[in-house]
Amino acid sequence: MARSFWCLPPPAAVAAALADFAAARLPEWLPGWRLDRIAAEDLHLTLRFLGEPAPGVERALAERLPHLAASAGALALSVSRLALWPGLRAARVVVLRVLGGEALAGLAARAEEAARSAGLEPERRPFRGHLTLARVRGPGPPPAAPPPVPPALAFRAEALAWWESVPQAGRRYRERLRLPLSGAGSAAV
Repeated sequence: MARSFWCLPPPAAVAAALADFAAARLPEWLPGWRLDRIAAEDLHLTLRFLGEPAPGVERALAERLPHLAASAGALALSVSRLALWPGLRAARVVVLRVLGGEALAGLAARAEEAARSAGLEPERRPFRGHLTLARVRGPGPPPAAPPPVPPALAFRAEALAWWESVPQAGRRYRERLRLPLSGAGSAAV
């Protein structure tokens, strides 16, 4: 099995708008940086990285995903700001911070709990909601302040998906499973 993760994919129209925003604004913000932008169909908010689980753990993860999807309603997510991670000097990715309040934090905590109960080691890094818009090679010249992010790029996450990396031309990820967030009611920011 390939490296995989549980994620919240944005709706297709929002993903296209995010990719257009990245294509227009990232080169302006980071002139001289080598940018490998993420295609619209590959944009996602990672809830929990799963790695390459052993077959028994993979089955346990598959059993837990429907329960996780049923634990939350659709999530209203807002976009915050652009950032270079892990930092300017060692930047590897351009991310768009995503805020979802207690609802997103709770879903991420339940995803962590489900992954651990399936047999995975605890995640070493704390959850930070974000969409990776581009991988960077550089660094280039120090950037100015990042451009503002239009509030219209906010979105409603309505599905929980299990994706895996694929070394194929044209796509970075393959979707293994997608389930609606079907818990009681919607969760707003």
